[in-house]
Amino acid sequence: MAERIPTSGQLDLAGLLPSQAIATFAEMPRVIIAGGYGTGKSVSLCT
Repeated sequence: MAERIPTSGQLDLAGLLPSQAIATFAEMPRVIIAGGYGTGKSVSLCT
């Protein structure tokens, strides 16, 4: 079972939650960059 789909299964279950979190995090700096707030600030948020 685990050898069949170790990454696929884990990424599916533990990938749905982080997927949305990453999308929100990726949108935050994206909006800041689009608005022209500052690249340094967006990088700080990313990291």
